[in-house]
Amino acid sequence: MKLGQIENFKITGCYYAGTRVPKEYKLNGSGNCAFGWDDVYDVPVDVEISFGEEWFVGAIDLNLCGGVKKLEVYNKGEKVAVHSGESGKTVGGYMVIPVSVYASALTIRFYPALLAVDFHTLRFLGAKEDTEPTVWPTLRSMEYQDDTVKIKDISASGDDIDELYAAKFLKEQLLEYYGESIFAQDGVSVVFKKESYEGERYTVAYNDGKFVLSAATRLTLLFAAETLRQTASPEGVRIFNCDDAPQKQLRGIHIGLPRRDRFEFLQRLMRYVILPLRYNTVFMEFAGGMRFDRHPEIAEAYLEAVKKAEAGLQPPFPHAGLAADGTVLEKEDVKELVAGIKELGFEFIPEVQSLGHVQYITNAHPEIAEIEEKEVVVTDTRNEDTRPASFYHHCYCPSNEESYRIIFDIIDEIVEVSQPNTYVHIGHDEVYDIGICKKCRQRGAAVMYAEHVTRLHDYLAEKYGLKTVIWSDMIHKNPTIAYETAAAINMLPKDILMLDFIWYFHIGADIEDELLPEGYTLAYGNLYSSHFPRYESRIAKENVIGGQTSTWSATNEESFVLNGKMWDFMYLAEMLWNSDIYDSKNRRGYNELLIKHVQPTMRDALHNKLAPHGWEEKSFEIPEGKENLPCEIAKLDPNAILCKDSVKVDLCGTYERLYIEQATLLRAPCVAWEFGKTVGEYTLAYEDGSTVSIPVRYATEVLSTDFVYGEPMNGGAWCYYRHTGYVGTWVIEPTKRAKAKDGSDVAFTRFCFENPHPEKALKSITYTPEKDDYCGLVLASIQGARRISSD
Repeated sequence: MKLGQIENFKITGCYYAGTRVPKEYKLNGSGNCAFGWDDVYDVPVDVEISFGEEWFVGAIDLNLCGGVKKLEVYNKGEKVAVHSGESGKTVGGYMVIPVSVYASALTIRFYPALLAVDFHTLRFLGAKEDTEPTVWPTLRSMEYQDDTVKIKDISASGDDIDELYAAKFLKEQLLEYYGESIFAQDGVSVVFKKESYEGERYTVAYNDGKFVLSAATRLTLLFAAETLRQTASPEGVRIFNCDDAPQKQLRGIHIGLPRRDRFEFLQRLMRYVILPLRYNTVFMEFAGGMRFDRHPEIAEAYLEAVKKAEAGLQPPFPHAGLAADGTVLEKEDVKELVAGIKELGFEFIPEVQSLGHVQYITNAHPEIAEIEEKEVVVTDTRNEDTRPASFYHHCYCPSNEESYRIIFDIIDEIVEVSQPNTYVHIGHDEVYDIGICKKCRQRGAAVMYAEHVTRLHDYLAEKYGLKTVIWSDMIHKNPTIAYETAAAINMLPKDILMLDFIWYFHIGADIEDELLPEGYTLAYGNLYSSHFPRYESRIAKENVIGGQTSTWSATNEESFVLNGKMWDFMYLAEMLWNSDIYDSKNRRGYNELLIKHVQPTMRDALHNKLAPHGWEEKSFEIPEGKENLPCEIAKLDPNAILCKDSVKVDLCGTYERLYIEQATLLRAPCVAWEFGKTVGEYTLAYEDGSTVSIPVRYATEVLSTDFVYGEPMNGGAWCYYRHTGYVGTWVIEPTKRAKAKDGSDVAFTRFCFENPHPEKALKSITYTPEKDDYCGLVLASIQGARRISSD
């Protein structure tokens, strides 16, 4: 699928609205329509546009000189978009009009207001299906030939361990994704070769019956391997040449230590999601999730606190989800986990929470806590994060030498286990309790903060030769209160890598401009693709080296899905790899590509459900409905039914998964940090009498018909949803889509349920709504699916 701007559109005519009576128009310097105020007066006019071929038109990017009452967009006579101002006001200037429709031609209808109308710039953004394979993130330089070839063998050019690893990796991937049919004795050879390329450049070159995949490191050799894999199919590999490299050098994810039983999930996530998306860095928060030999009391106190919290005897332990999800890992477990990540070639950066967010330490050592004399309560979390529970002491005292003894011991053990190559992240975010005890108060918060950062920075540099990363919030100006530590901005070593995450509290300002003139290198922390304003200009600034997206939840698939992180991983990959050509105005074009060509395969790979020969589906009969549905929904599927009461569908056969096509009539509240509202439940019954329950949660397994898939929680409320910017992605995709009378989007989505007992014969599936459900689930179809065998 091709992304971008429709280059060859033509204005085929202008007419008085709703007629075929021609309306004269002028062409401006851009070759677009222009009208004087006395040409149009107040009579609506249609401007017809032809693309010559069908495109998915995601948005119209328009700079309208002059003004109109409103603009409407039509496709074959159907209204597909509307843009208007407040009542009685005209609209003009720069505007992006979401469209989201497949079309070969569109009509823009404008309603004049006795003003000139000049389409100064007019761009149509979207995506187009073509015959070329889809590689994501998109390649910077790619040349395809028409031929498709089988693979004969995969090898290294010598005995280099990275080349050998990459050859083994690619063979395993091709077999898993496409099966034995991709290989043949009369096929071509694939050879991996180390080259002294700068940075993360890699190339794939085809010549005389051989692909040569070249790069400088193991990870970049695997990038080349993944590019070849993504151009393949069971029929073979499309012949191509490419020369690719990222625009930004730091492309990271931030996660917490997983529970021991989640190791396999994380290993598969790294191999089948994070690596193909060409990230290169993993930040991992430890906190109290690993047992420290020198301080076993930390683990003991942590486990006891989690136990009491679960019993309701005290508040939940802060960030417990990131610290092995309330458990404690042994060092050997962590070594195994880190080794698996580093084996793929990722840069591993451990995060050692220090000074702030150190409840894991002060819980065991309350004697070193920095005690606040008054509690600050934040009630409006749209502009500032809530303060940690006062039950657990948030900070330790930087004037107490015992604090340094303990934190240095912790750093030593984490460095010993993880063996980082370049950086250690020392946290230092949200240090609210500083400069308040008798010792610290006399010296001032900024001085104490700067001395603590510098002392840990020097310890890492002198003992291990490692660099330091910190969150940079405490040296920025806070949106609601002035941090007393902000004056430390010019007191810190300049080689510290700054991670700015409070950009989402300063939407109107480029707050990186506070740090960059001071000589710091910066990356955007908590960089969520759904929210970042003015991305194209800000990411291009000198000494901005990239960004990382954070999960802020337990490390498991369900938590990542509920918080929209899987979509963030996919979308943000393009923003960082191709930051110089990324166009935020084409968000719906990117979404369409992800929906069709990336997410389903990536999800199947993560779940070990790849089907080289495809899926065989069978539809089951849905009972007739008794309720009348709104006309827009009936238009989507006239056989869909409203499940006001329990609905039973008979099944038969054995299936690996079920596809359930559905939507709700109304939206349910999406509350940050809480699971979606449960609107009902499916009960899957097997012939042997056993059952499985399938919860249906709004914004997870189902969305309302009017919710635009992949659209961030935006508008004035998005900052509240800063860590959960996407909902209803990953486990569902939009299926039937149409437009309501007002031009807004309506759609069903299809939920993919992985059958935990695919060997058992199915009998029926019954949907039962919750007693207090007001959303109204509409069921359109149910299919059973099984992988097609090679026989």
